[in-house]
Amino acid sequence: MSTGNTTKINQLLTTQPNGVVLQSFWLTEQGYSPDLQKRYRNSNWLDSIGKGAMIRAGDTVGYEGAIYALQMQTHTTIHPAGKTALSLLGKAHYLELSNKQVTVFGGTGENLPLWFQKHDWGAAIDYHPTSFLSSDMGLVDFDFPNFTIKISNAAVRSWNACTWHRKSRSY
Repeated sequence: MSTGNTTKINQLLTTQPNGVVLQSFWLTEQGYSPDLQKRYRNSNWLDSIGKGAMIRAGDTVGYEGAIYALQMQTHTTIHPAGKTALSLLGKAHYLELSNKQVTVFGGTGENLPLWFQKHDWGAAIDYHPTSFLSSDMGLVDFDFPNFTIKISNAAVRSWNACTWHRKSRSY
């Protein structure tokens, strides 16, 4: 491998967090040609997890790292929602949850790429495209050790709003 290619792989590995998917089209946009990506796979720098998606060799990537790629590289609004988001936010202690299913929402017309659908994330992915809310409404940043993704926020009514509502109905 030439020094230029070594520098490029070092740049890639130092600028991208561990635990995330690297989409081939995005790498191409960043100046990593398909031939160079193939060399990185052949040199055991990157491993393919499906057509058009790679991870660092030896890295463990969960669905969260795939969501990161969709949000940061593809700029979709796809995000964990429902019971999955409540669980991430630590608010699922009253819910019966199975770690075997992950609920994900996205905007109308947004689809999960085939590599996402076919990869074994250790849980069934339950995807719902919807236009119920605007693309950024009700989302919060959620920090993982190496990266941040947007997830649905738990809607919490303030005590004052509930009190006002009760008082206004009693009159």
